[in-house]
Amino acid sequence: MANLCSPKIYRKRAVYGKLQTVCNEPVELLDTDGGIRVAVGQTADAEVDMYERDIARSTLTPLPDVPGAVVGTMSFSSELTGSGDLTVPPEHDVYLKACGMSRTDLQVIEMDLTVDLAYGDVINQPAETPGPITATGIVYKDVKAGTAVKVFVSTADTFAVSTATFKGDISIGDTTATAQTAGGFAYTPDSDSTNNITLMSFEDGYAKSIYGATGTWSYSADSSNPAIIEFTFNGVVSQDYSFTLAPYAGTEIPKGEQLTDGAGKVIELLRALKVGEQEVLYTRISGDAIVATDVMTGTTGSATALTNEFNAGFGTRLAPTDSAGNVSEPTYFSTLPPVLQDARLKIGDFSPIFGNVSVDIANDAVVRVDGNSRNGLVAGYITNRMPTASVDPEMIDSTDIDLYRGWFEGQVGTFQHRIGKSDGNTIDLYSQGAQYSSLSDGERDGVATVTAEMKLVGTDDDELVLVFT
Repeated sequence: MANLCSPKIYRKRAVYGKLQTVCNEPVELLDTDGGIRVAVGQTADAEVDMYERDIARSTLTPLPDVPGAVVGTMSFSSELTGSGDLTVPPEHDVYLKACGMSRTDLQVIEMDLTVDLAYGDVINQPAETPGPITATGIVYKDVKAGTAVKVFVSTADTFAVSTATFKGDISIGDTTATAQTAGGFAYTPDSDSTNNITLMSFEDGYAKSIYGATGTWSYSADSSNPAIIEFTFNGVVSQDYSFTLAPYAGTEIPKGEQLTDGAGKVIELLRALKVGEQEVLYTRISGDAIVATDVMTGTTGSATALTNEFNAGFGTRLAPTDSAGNVSEPTYFSTLPPVLQDARLKIGDFSPIFGNVSVDIANDAVVRVDGNSRNGLVAGYITNRMPTASVDPEMIDSTDIDLYRGWFEGQVGTFQHRIGKSDGNTIDLYSQGAQYSSLSDGERDGVATVTAEMKLVGTDDDELVLVFT
């Protein structure tokens, strides 16, 4: 009977996530894994492939369907925020990686500049002038000329400081650098990404989990408001079983080993039980359900159950735990989200008056089928992407910027904007290949606008970059 006095509260929800080392093997989730501040409204749903039996017979009464593979879909949104620390990745890190994004850790070179630098510029440091190049860096963020400015670069080199002379694709003159430190993170699409993620949506006392998931992301920002980034993941719903135990301290028990209580209960491990883990994932071979205090022993080691057996997929179970085994919420950052002001948004040389900007990576994240797998599925994989961007500038005269000619002629230009402007909490989006795909009339508070839809294109995983600094 339903509990009439204790309904599940929609707001009491959390998301956990951790990248897997093997695409079709779920990993254990702890309270420190993937803590992300999600907005109210996250969803976690299952889709069962139901085979409809269309059998000829003397009655119109339908027959029961046969359930097949079960795909899980999880969607959630979050404020697009930096960590507040130039050396710490954002809370979206593992989720972006599971959406086919590759992370580049940047370096910060502090120097005096007499000219502006732009994304994509190259700075070189010769040993002497003239002389061989000893260090090279690619600029990952526009920076204005000034004294002791921070230049964020991708480099494997160490630049000499105090006596550093820089040259590059553009002439920056003789410039002295005072420091080089780690700081900033750039995310670019990766067509060869093999990242899969285990996810859990914890919903006021029960949980829904998927594994082997891949996904897609998009974000949208209104003027003077934070940007909201939305993730959607597709993966495999686990229909296997788990029990929790104290942090495992014995010899690692390999995947596939069978454990028994010596009285008829036999299970087979679906992933290795490693030192420090607190959850055993298995399929039943024989016997009844595992209950708390059962000692399951194999040839390599044994595990003592702290809880009764529970389903590891969609169903009632414990939340991830802290290192002491206590149920715990995720670990969250406390940084406030930046807002869309002083955004420096430009389409080519056009710097419009606008109200909203949005970007969509538009991945095709499929779940691969396999008749040899226990669940009929292997794992998710990204098979295509079609990145787009949209902005709603006020309409202007064609003598200023002829937007329609650019569209009709298929011109390809640059597109960029930023959200925030403080260290550790600034997000920049750059695209070297923005092409209008649609221009349509609109209005904002009685002012004529145009909704400009753009396709983001490139040559080799370079159609966009998301930079956190």
